[in-house]
Amino acid sequence: MVRKPFFASRERRMIFIRWIRDILSDATFWLVLVFVVASGSAVYVLSRELGLPAEDHQHDIVFTNLLIALGIAFAAAIGLTVLLARQRRRALEKVEDLVSRERSRNVSLQQVIARAEAGEAQVGAIIDTMLDGLVTISPDGIIDTANRAAVSMFGARSSEEVTGRSICDFLPETEGRDTPFSCCEQPVSGSPLKGYGERQEMVLRRVDGRETPVEVAISELEAEGLHVFTAIFHDLTEQKAAAEKLRRAETRLVDAIESLPDGFVLYDADDRLVLCNSKYREFYASSAEFIKEGERFEDIIRNGAARGQYVPDIQNVDEWVEMRLALHRNPGEAMEQHLDDGRWLRVIESRTSEGGLVGFRVDITELKHREEDLRQEKERAEVANEAKAKFLAMMSHEIRTPLNGVLGILSLLSDTGLTQEQKMYVRTARDSGRALLELINDILDFTKLEARRMELDVSRFRLHKVLYGIVDLFAPIAREKKLALKLEYPRSVPTAVSADAGRIRQVVLNLVSNALKFTEMGSVIVSVSIEREDPVKPTFLISVTDSGIGIPKDKHETLFGEFTTVDTRYARKQGGTGLGLAICKQLAELMGGTVRVESMPGAGSTFLFSVPLTLAKMEDTPSGTEERQVGILPPGLRILLAEDNATNQIVVSHALEKAGCDVDIANNGKEAVRYSEMRNYDCILMDISMPEMDGLEATRHIREAERNQRVPIIALTAYSLQGDRETFLKAGMDDFLSKPVEKDDLIAMILHHVSEGETVQGGSKPEEPAVNGADLNAAREILASMPEEIQGKLLFQFESDILKRCEAVRDAHNQNDLETLERATHAMKSVAGTFGAKDLAEVSARVNQLARDEKHGQAMGCIDELLETSNRTLAEVGALAASMGLKLETPNLQ
Repeated sequence: MVRKPFFASRERRMIFIRWIRDILSDATFWLVLVFVVASGSAVYVLSRELGLPAEDHQHDIVFTNLLIALGIAFAAAIGLTVLLARQRRRALEKVEDLVSRERSRNVSLQQVIARAEAGEAQVGAIIDTMLDGLVTISPDGIIDTANRAAVSMFGARSSEEVTGRSICDFLPETEGRDTPFSCCEQPVSGSPLKGYGERQEMVLRRVDGRETPVEVAISELEAEGLHVFTAIFHDLTEQKAAAEKLRRAETRLVDAIESLPDGFVLYDADDRLVLCNSKYREFYASSAEFIKEGERFEDIIRNGAARGQYVPDIQNVDEWVEMRLALHRNPGEAMEQHLDDGRWLRVIESRTSEGGLVGFRVDITELKHREEDLRQEKERAEVANEAKAKFLAMMSHEIRTPLNGVLGILSLLSDTGLTQEQKMYVRTARDSGRALLELINDILDFTKLEARRMELDVSRFRLHKVLYGIVDLFAPIAREKKLALKLEYPRSVPTAVSADAGRIRQVVLNLVSNALKFTEMGSVIVSVSIEREDPVKPTFLISVTDSGIGIPKDKHETLFGEFTTVDTRYARKQGGTGLGLAICKQLAELMGGTVRVESMPGAGSTFLFSVPLTLAKMEDTPSGTEERQVGILPPGLRILLAEDNATNQIVVSHALEKAGCDVDIANNGKEAVRYSEMRNYDCILMDISMPEMDGLEATRHIREAERNQRVPIIALTAYSLQGDRETFLKAGMDDFLSKPVEKDDLIAMILHHVSEGETVQGGSKPEEPAVNGADLNAAREILASMPEEIQGKLLFQFESDILKRCEAVRDAHNQNDLETLERATHAMKSVAGTFGAKDLAEVSARVNQLARDEKHGQAMGCIDELLETSNRTLAEVGALAASMGLKLETPNLQ
């Protein structure tokens, strides 16, 4: 088999060619390809020249050898080509690297240039948007550039009006001063400009010639051949205006602080003085030299205290300073400060938001003086009020005591054998006495209400019985005037209540009395209803309606005033003080109620008494004094009467003896205690104000003894002020009656506390103590109508009493004993007043008041006058006795 050459196949030739193509570069490939083609052509030509047939084996050998040679040459060419290609590639890579790096450098340069351009634009924009003016200046003083603010500040329309001009044209103050600009070189006469970069105030002359205050800072820049100055201008126009405004405000504030009438001070957070006004320094004149700005508060007050600036004198300055600092550091309520010049200051301090302290010093000297005057006035008012209270107590006692004697004697006279005419006289006298007592009670009640010395005596009672009692009391008067008087008390209205029955009775009694007084025909109706429902304390409405003269509407408001009457003609006809309704109003208000009127002239009147009353249980409601029935005392009832007033002794003892009682009389508290130790009693009637031992102390002694320890003790007293009842009950008494004492009230009171089963039996009457009793006559006019035995007894008793009191007065004078003098004159004025010895009553009352007020010298200095008046009075009594056929021994009292 004939073997074919490797490249005989076209396919193999193409594979070879592609292989070569992949190895070689384009230029080399084509070079090799040309070489191969040329070689092939040469072989072909050679073979043809040799005449070798195409199928000849020699031809193949020649061709093969040629191919081998060509292959070797080709391989060498390829190796050389590869080597050259590598070198070429390396060279190209280096060139490309250089190109890349150069390109990168160009990009960076372009970026830097761009950034520089952007930065320059930004700087330009920033400079143009600056609020301060910025200019660059050449060394010769010519302005190169100016930003917008500078152009505006210089008053130019554009930068061309500023640039190219000398800076000295705009800064006139640079003339004659040392400046870095050659344009300004001239003889130096002023101070040099401040150092570069330092701010300095100057005047800027604008393009239009106006001048503006500016702040200028000049800096120098020199680098890489660049030498330039920059100037920054800050417009001070607004700042100067604000500063001027602030200065004016501060001036106004300082002027305002200075014009304050009070002291003003301000301390900072470190407690150092910031400012104060001249008034503050004036107040603290003693330490004014230390009151300086920056001084500490502690140092200021310490120096002031050391100089005795504060009153009272400070014994320990350190302690006082610590106390004052504590108040200063924690300011609260205002404090008062007394200075050495007599001024009083009110110190008001408070903290500021920054931790400082603002303080005021208010001069309250006048206020303190007024307070002192008010205090003294208050003390004087209290003294006067106390004197008024004492006078009220004295009047309550001294007026009721002789009146008790008058009414008592008249009562005794009515029980004697009198003719009808004499009985009429006695009845008229008793009615007049009771009218006088009512008047006195009104005046005393009003005075007590006005002085707020009246209190309520709350107890349980039946309201309807009180009101029925009032209607029964006035029934004779209504019948006499032919008036219908009735009470309307519905069954639905409660009857058992708890309140002051006496005061309710007093109000309603006054209203009914007025209604009857001012009603000539028709009726007077008392009605009761519930005004406001309440399960515990409803409000009762007691109405008194009459058909009388009526009251004009314009008089309604003044009707309840003091000493007020609607018609003076009626007042003169009917009598009265005009105090009744005023007392009713105040009593109603004291009980939490009201009194009002509804009336028209000619149509009658309705007085409405509204009062809240606490409901009480029927079974727990005892009968009050106002409900007592006058009964008969158990026969042989043993009564001890402790009374120093002879008239009262006679009146009370006779009344009780006629009622069948066995009466012992003690002239003072000591005798009462002695009697109670010697005999058992069913009841003891005890006066309060007695010599040697008063009724309260005597009661305490009796309660502490074994005998008569539980016997009822009833006070008979002319004292009826606030707190008296509590005082009596606290001392051990069971009840009390105010003088003058009516016989029926006395018997009812004894019946209330004593029953037949509790009366004592047996027991001998004690021996009469060897102490003379004090007797007292009622009045000269009454003596003529008395039985002779009573007349003589009263006259002799009066003489004995005056002699005894005068002896006590002399003892008081000899022993310089003001208390004994007060007791003696108290008894003497009572005796003289009841008897009707006006001069002796007046003198003894004056001396008694001096003794009560503890005016020792004046009281003792009036004793001679008192004894002389007593002697003259006894002489008149002796003459009176002689005219009646009685003989009295009248010694000289000097």
